[in-house]
Amino acid sequence: MQAAELARSSSELDRMLWWKETTTTTATWLSKTLTPQPVAAVVYSIGTGNHSAARLGLQACLSTWASNLPAGALQIIGRDQPAEMIYSATAWDPAPECEDSHAGGACKDAVGLVKGYKSGTGWVVLLGDDNYVFPHRLELALAQFDPQEPRVLGIPGCSAAQCSAGGLCGGGGQVFSRGALELMIRASGVEAFLAEQKKEAEEVGNFGDLANCRVASNRSLHVQELLGLHGWAECNEELAKDSLEALTFHYITPAQMFQVQKSLDSMPSALMETGRLSTSEYVQRYQQAKLKHVNEQQQRRTSLSALHRS
Repeated sequence: MQAAELARSSSELDRMLWWKETTTTTATWLSKTLTPQPVAAVVYSIGTGNHSAARLGLQACLSTWASNLPAGALQIIGRDQPAEMIYSATAWDPAPECEDSHAGGACKDAVGLVKGYKSGTGWVVLLGDDNYVFPHRLELALAQFDPQEPRVLGIPGCSAAQCSAGGLCGGGGQVFSRGALELMIRASGVEAFLAEQKKEAEEVGNFGDLANCRVASNRSLHVQELLGLHGWAECNEELAKDSLEALTFHYITPAQMFQVQKSLDSMPSALMETGRLSTSEYVQRYQQAKLKHVNEQQQRRTSLSALHRS
């Protein structure tokens, strides 16, 4: 074979190899792009920030209760994904329109609800980076309801005088069914919902849970109690006692998160799969703690609202 023919053959081979590599890469990209992403039954939406306490709390969440959530079940609102937090199944939204402050919390709630709604999920659970969640137990509790029915679940009572839906204490988690989000978001449109929620927040001292409550109330929805959402701080002994029956904890430090996780990991899997015990002792203890929490929150919010008006 002459040198010219060899060069031509080599060139043709290069083109063939290039074409094969290009088409393979394109096919892989199209496969990933066109393959429908899984829709999680429940989306956990953590509102967070860029300060050190939030960063440590978020890292603890991702290393404990949120570490085994299925794809599409977790979204982080309020910061970009740090290089050391590599969780491919997690959606990150920096929400630059939301301040990294108390006022920004309401904004992050709204962004979380919209993002969760767009995912197609049946339930959106609004949380903070200082919450510990028992996902299996919470999802068993939600299974008794039809997500297509409009429903807002949480701890009722906080600022009830300012929300005819019954008030809402959001620290233990705020839970919105798809049916509720259809009324709150789809009916008026995303931009109208965001504007409405922002307006409501500004009128009530920028409390996100109360703003969400008022938006729900504008749709004639009422807040329904979900037993097991703990919105108050607890000592280590109380956390250990409630770990078999609670759905969430609040004001929990990273060290406490790891301790709760360690105790759960040491329990027989069969016990964990049974879900909640819901003993009468727990229910009584829960209701007493909840009543105290609602009263304390009412006093706190009244004081903060007075400062906000001044």
